[in-house]
Amino acid sequence: MLTTLEPLEPRWDMADYTACPHSKREIVGAGKALAGNIVYDQTALPDILETFRIAHSWRLANLYPMRRVRHELTGKIRAIKADAITAARLKRMVSIRKKLRTSPLTLYQMQDLGGCRAIISNQAELDRLVERYVVGDTPHAIVRDDDRIALPRHDTGYRGRHLTLKFNELHGRSDFDRHFIEVQFRTRLQHYWATAVEAVGLVRGEDLKGGGGNADWLRLFQLMAGEMAEDEGTAPVPSVSVEAPERRQELIDLNGRLGALRALAGYNSAIRHMEGFIGSAPYYLIQYDSIRREVNVRPFRAARLGSEQYADAERNTQINTVFVEVDKVADLREAYPNYFLDVEAFTARLRRTISPPPPPKAGRNLRAGRLFEDWKSWRERRML
Repeated sequence: MLTTLEPLEPRWDMADYTACPHSKREIVGAGKALAGNIVYDQTALPDILETFRIAHSWRLANLYPMRRVRHELTGKIRAIKADAITAARLKRMVSIRKKLRTSPLTLYQMQDLGGCRAIISNQAELDRLVERYVVGDTPHAIVRDDDRIALPRHDTGYRGRHLTLKFNELHGRSDFDRHFIEVQFRTRLQHYWATAVEAVGLVRGEDLKGGGGNADWLRLFQLMAGEMAEDEGTAPVPSVSVEAPERRQELIDLNGRLGALRALAGYNSAIRHMEGFIGSAPYYLIQYDSIRREVNVRPFRAARLGSEQYADAERNTQINTVFVEVDKVADLREAYPNYFLDVEAFTARLRRTISPPPPPKAGRNLRAGRLFEDWKSWRERRML
């Protein structure tokens, strides 16, 4: 069973967690500058550096609330004995700037600069976990409940449930109480789907996650969201037929045009990544180089040092970088498989949909088929 329940109480080096010293007015002003077209010339450089310094300081201040909320989340998972892993991340600056351009929210009002994620084995356990928050078993106020399982996104098919919490510190650090933390809940099926969308978007250089990019790929993901919703017995995806034969025929046609199975199967074999850490660290910097098709992972024991490296790394627009918190390095690939182009689980589900196994034959042929499958299973075990 996958868990993130140890240690029971994390070590808190408070030197790592500093509140943002800037006023609301300064933070809003920095956000307005980030939303605009920044021209890097020598005369404007001091103002540009100050803008990013304020924005990074405001984002960095989410580390402490984010870690507190994630620790509480793992406690609730333990309480309901769920099969789950958790992770957390600071929002990427490129995503912050995009949201500032497309949303009426200011940088000060943005509610997902710090985010936690729970990946849970099934829908029943997800509902039980969310219920702990809904009934008030948390010191933080729920300011938004975005249930995309009951109402999947019509443009992409995204399914998941997001709670936005207004952080409330119970340990005397009220200087963090102006922050919000988003908690994202997904079943494993929902997670496989969502991270496959992001991986394909990374490779193609398209915002499939946001509903942009190639129409055929978007439609394929909509249809697969419908397949998975049926698997889990949840609400159907808008614009996708509830009739399985109709969905599957459309998927077969799309795969013929896109070569989707072939493309997806080639992703994982075409990427190089760094593995083999000894021990574990609470923070990791994951960097995906789209040109070299290479991912690099760097562990950090100190949150401040890692976040400073995060800010530096984001200057290279060729490399997609994210700063995350997990309990052990083994959880990285499951929590953020998109950065490793790991779409194996999604590809297997798509393959089963497009090429279901033939129905068994009756009589002697059925028995022979079973013997053959038993022999294959035995042979595979011998080869492990």
